[in-house]
Amino acid sequence: MGIGAGFDIPMYWTAGAVVSGAFFGDKISPLSDTTNLAPAVTGVNLFDHIRNMMPTTVPAMLIAFAIYATVGYTLIGSQQVDFSKIESITGGIEANFNLSLLLLLPPVVVIVLALKKMPALPSLFAGVLLGAVLAVTVQGISCMTSSASCIPVIRSIPALLK
Repeated sequence: MGIGAGFDIPMYWTAGAVVSGAFFGDKISPLSDTTNLAPAVTGVNLFDHIRNMMPTTVPAMLIAFAIYATVGYTLIGSQQVDFSKIESITGGIEANFNLSLLLLLPPVVVIVLALKKMPALPSLFAGVLLGAVLAVTVQGISCMTSSASCIPVIRSIPALLK
């Protein structure tokens, strides 16, 4: 939302693009709850289910992408872009966080585990734990804060396994 505001794109267009991307990710992610629920109830293989959703999901996303790209270029193309807002946002991020390629490791691990067709909960849990370790080692937050962030995830596991 901040980058859209930096380019003076109306919030409803930015929100629409974000929600469209979220719907797309929810439909095709092997870690999504609804994507897992449908094949579990019907007895279909998860990856067969995802493959079968592609003919309707991908065209819808391509149409949304084309609309948002056209609107974005139209809104930005007619005016001089003020990069000071975007520089302010990125400056705030750089001032408050240690940015490193190492921080991409948790999502990469989750994606690799998903592609290896590992169960969703252990895959997500591995990402959460790795993220907590990196939060302590790279971002410098306390172990107490990091572990407090993991407690709700750990407490939810027994209920999810029922």
